[in-house]
Amino acid sequence: MDTSQCPNCTGGLYCDGLHCVKKADCTCQYKNKIIMKTDIVTTDTCETCQCYSGELRCVPKSCPACASGETKVVNMTTCSCSCKSCDANQFRCGNGQCISSSSRCDGVIDCDNDEVGCLVQPHFTPPMIPTLSPQAGSHAPPNHQTTPFHDGHVAITHTKHPVCRPRWSDWMNTHHPGDPGSTGDHEPSAAEFAANYHFCNGGNITKVECYSVSMEAPAESSGEILVCTPSKGLVCDDSDNFPIPCGDYKIRYYCDCGTSNHRK
Repeated sequence: MDTSQCPNCTGGLYCDGLHCVKKADCTCQYKNKIIMKTDIVTTDTCETCQCYSGELRCVPKSCPACASGETKVVNMTTCSCSCKSCDANQFRCGNGQCISSSSRCDGVIDCDNDEVGCLVQPHFTPPMIPTLSPQAGSHAPPNHQTTPFHDGHVAITHTKHPVCRPRWSDWMNTHHPGDPGSTGDHEPSAAEFAANYHFCNGGNITKVECYSVSMEAPAESSGEILVCTPSKGLVCDDSDNFPIPCGDYKIRYYCDCGTSNHRK
């Protein structure tokens, strides 16, 4: 906004470009266009925004529910809604993501449910650790269990340690603002994510990324009041963003195999 003609506003007043006005009467700006108070505009990401006290408050594009087995898709050019099915050679995840059918039950967790109900155990399941037996009458560390051979030799059972793979996890979207009883959008913390999906065994989760599904943009660009940290996960409360409800978000974490410090 061009403020070259603004007077020196005092007493809690703000310049709207030409005059000193109360904050409630301030205009907004979108793509170099002035939006009058309470006026509504549609953004390039198909959000519907209204001008409140000099700030645009936006609601993500809302689409009708799709049939079972289909995922909602928003055309960002026309802002039209459609329903998409996965291809015949793809598996549809619980979060609507389509992955190759060959990834189903291959022992590697690619999304929220591609290894559910499979005979093959996911690679990220912690390995069985043998029971350790302490030496009698000693304060020394316990020895590994041993099994004697018939020739009198003893075989030592070594403890297996999980192999750490430095990588980003898949995007996860476990909760949605429209779910019954929802008060916003909440995605799991790093600790919950690691426990539920056996992610980053032997390493530490040090990074997190949150992404707006509704706007197809990073969470920090959404304009909503939210938290996105490894310790808390994604937290967006409707009460913090009243009168506009929270949009829908997904989250992913990074597994670091070379550090023992968790970022907050």
